[in-house]
Amino acid sequence: MSAKNSVLTRSQNRSFNIGSMQVKRILLLAILAVITILVWAMLWDKTDWMSSPVDTWNFFVETIRNPVTYSNLLATVIRLYVGLFMGYVAGLGAAFLMHKSPWWNQFTRPYVFIALSTPALAFCLISLMIFSLSDFGVYMAIAGTVFPFVAISLLAGLNSIDAHLSEMTKVFRFNELDRLWHQSLPEMAPHLFAAFRNVHA
Repeated sequence: MSAKNSVLTRSQNRSFNIGSMQVKRILLLAILAVITILVWAMLWDKTDWMSSPVDTWNFFVETIRNPVTYSNLLATVIRLYVGLFMGYVAGLGAAFLMHKSPWWNQFTRPYVFIALSTPALAFCLISLMIFSLSDFGVYMAIAGTVFPFVAISLLAGLNSIDAHLSEMTKVFRFNELDRLWHQSLPEMAPHLFAAFRNVHA
């Protein structure tokens, strides 16, 4: 009984410590925010590029009250997710090609690593120069940035699939869909999530 009480006490102390750390963190952030606003209020009129806190707040309120803000935000989110989807599909296709055939691996790998070493800003500029300010140009800029990270992560997942389990699926006559659903996807799940993480990073 005493051991149980000791465990409960330790758990309660740990929860209290975590809660107190969170409170301290919130207080520290609040103090930093107040100091930042005070410094801003004292220095804004001494510069040519900074507006006052009051003007900034009024502009913020006006912006969130304007319905155009939300239509523009929705359009931006749609462009973002369409570009991410295109980049993910392209990366998935490249990973499968590189995994299935040595020839495709040698053919595709240089393009993947060129895309990986190209800065995202360069992708954006190249895409805008080719496709102008169209939505497709935005899609291609996002997809080109995302593509190499997805391809490399998924290729690592495909290469890590257990060959013995693959042989067993053939022995038990799994079709391609069953093999994908029952073997490939579960084994590739960590790499799929890693690809999502790299994409959002």
